[in-house]
Amino acid sequence: MLTLRSIHLYPIKSCAGLSMPTADVAALGLAGDRRWMLVDAAGKFVTQRNYPAMATLVATPNLVGLTLSAPGRASCEVAKPADDAPRITVTVWKSTLQLPVAEDSVNAWCSRTLGHPVRLVYLDDEAARAQTSSYAKAGDVVSLADGFPILITNTASLVALNAAMDM
Repeated sequence: MLTLRSIHLYPIKSCAGLSMPTADVAALGLAGDRRWMLVDAAGKFVTQRNYPAMATLVATPNLVGLTLSAPGRASCEVAKPADDAPRITVTVWKSTLQLPVAEDSVNAWCSRTLGHPVRLVYLDDEAARAQTSSYAKAGDVVSLADGFPILITNTASLVALNAAMDM
């Protein structure tokens, strides 16, 4: 028997995750998962490997977009970009996309929070991202996740990983 222990949603790629009681599954993965991403001045995606403070940036979905929060900072409201919002060229792994960018005030808030200049972009329905894995079939799409729409692990693997890290 298989028991689902937890569901985690990451509204912004590589930022803090949210524990969810339920989730809807869509073609791109869990609804609302990794549809937003922070990029540097060159449009390249950034992760906690670059900026560990991303782990403290919490993005909570709301009716119009997200509410961003971080320790010691006032929250920031982010609306999904309008259809006519400016788009910038971004790269995430092997994918190059034209994505709408958040408002300047949001980008300033994110940049101050991380201590580095970044911009927040959104993967809208216009910008489908093809899977690049050799395991993917023609027409398979993914959000801004690293490789696949849904990532699953099991408790035994996590226990083994934690044991190996204790060395």
